[in-house]
Amino acid sequence: MTRRPIRTTAWVVLVLAVAPSIRSQEDSCAGKADALQAAIDARGARWTARRPRALTMTGLRLQPIKAPPLAALTLAAAATLPKSFDWREHGAVSGIHDQGACGSCWAFAMTQALESQVMMKKQGSSDVRLSEQVMLSCSGAGSCDGGHMNADFLVSDGLPPEGDYPYAAANGRCDDAKPGWKDRAYRIGGWNSVPAELDAMKAALVNYGPLPTVLDLRKDFKYYDSGIYSYVPGAQWGCQGPGGKDDDDWGWHAVLIIGYDDGGQCFIVKNSWGSGWGEKGYFRIAYSELATKAAFGKQTLVYLPLPASGAAAAKAALSRTCSCCAAGSQVRTYQADDCSQVMLRPSFCEADRTDANGRCKPRPQEASPSPEEIRLRDEEDMKKLEKEQQQEIEKRRSQETL
Repeated sequence: MTRRPIRTTAWVVLVLAVAPSIRSQEDSCAGKADALQAAIDARGARWTARRPRALTMTGLRLQPIKAPPLAALTLAAAATLPKSFDWREHGAVSGIHDQGACGSCWAFAMTQALESQVMMKKQGSSDVRLSEQVMLSCSGAGSCDGGHMNADFLVSDGLPPEGDYPYAAANGRCDDAKPGWKDRAYRIGGWNSVPAELDAMKAALVNYGPLPTVLDLRKDFKYYDSGIYSYVPGAQWGCQGPGGKDDDDWGWHAVLIIGYDDGGQCFIVKNSWGSGWGEKGYFRIAYSELATKAAFGKQTLVYLPLPASGAAAAKAALSRTCSCCAAGSQVRTYQADDCSQVMLRPSFCEADRTDANGRCKPRPQEASPSPEEIRLRDEEDMKKLEKEQQQEIEKRRSQETL
């Protein structure tokens, strides 16, 4: 995707003046790619550095997430996960976007996650592009000066196609969106938080789709070119302040997790700095960065699909043929609207993935359940999930009261 041009130099200066936490690539640690690469090599890290090639803006304001954690029903399924997973291979990741000279990473991460939800639901659809500008101008979650991770707007109003309000890398006014955009908007059924724990994040990713998340950027990340990123302290490559202490804090940034690889011990992540940055707009980050100054995954959101109802539910129940692993390495097939929700069916899809690709061995003689059996199991599982979510909400409310 072609990068959007930056409107004026004056706008860049204005953004930086009013929002010191939102910084461009100009800083006191600039011009030290060679020193950083030497430090990377000395540490045995697995990434390469080079002079920054693209405008790199942050823009996240870290605030408490106003959503309960994902129910344990899904998180307990982590043991069944494949060794690697990438939503690009399932046609559920939109094209690379560019936030430009605007601290709107939070809007891009949450919008791109919704784009993935739409693509998951419409199997085989082409690239979906929704309006980040509506998220930026209408949601109340932030501006070009920064924003926070709150998906309430995607539940209540949703986002329309980009054509209803094209991205301008400026705050804009909600009234400038095309009339009737809400009638064309895509929404989610709800959202939860995900603990910054490896198994929980992987399970949520496979079950629900790409996840908006955050990391505390360090200045070494500005030089990322390729490989599996891991934090290199500033003092080790000449990025330090008085007394030789690290002076490498940059700012919080929001991105989108789209996959993981246990072989490489890393997550696969989509950024919003254009296709000329990193690995064609993506980067990989080591699992270890969950516990370093990078604080990857400190806040992660998961979107819940809109529930089907009435005739739509009956039609959706028979829309696609899906498969999952049962005990004894058996493959079971079932009809559903969204195969990614397999982990919500623990009474039917059990764990036992045995081959090198993380797939179970098929047994064609295994009888498929009837649509009525599937419907009853779905209703039972969803009731159980809703009950656990409600218990989590009540527990959190009682703790807040205390």
